[in-house]
Amino acid sequence: MESISDRIKRLLSNRQLTVYKICRETGIQQATFGRSLKTLNVWKTEHLMKIAAYFNVSLDWLILGKEYKESEYIEQLQSNILKHKKNLKELEDENKRLRKAMLILLEESEVGNKELINDLSKPSRRNAERHLKEAISDESNERTRVSHKRK
Repeated sequence: MESISDRIKRLLSNRQLTVYKICRETGIQQATFGRSLKTLNVWKTEHLMKIAAYFNVSLDWLILGKEYKESEYIEQLQSNILKHKKNLKELEDENKRLRKAMLILLEESEVGNKELINDLSKPSRRNAERHLKEAISDESNERTRVSHKRK
């Protein structure tokens, strides 16, 4: 498997560049760069960002050896959202079943108080919608984070 250092060496070789030149132009100390090349995958994030920008390659390629495909990521996000919606629907249905069961138990027992029965009778759609919005927001934040990493 090709390491980060192997990919950087390949970039240097393909473009016929020296370590000295890339270090001078990126501001990375030559000793640090050379040590990182020898230790294979021990690189500072800020150095990898500078190297990726210098060679005009993505961090995904530099770190993982493969390009980031936005369409695949979007499909995955959409799939996750659909799963969350399905799970939410199942939870709402289970919540309704449990509320009905509790109402029946409270009504059958003569101890049931009217306030509790009224609370249990109210749908909790607002809570369900809030949880769905949070799940979508989390997915959106993750997408934004990955998009910023790409730049």
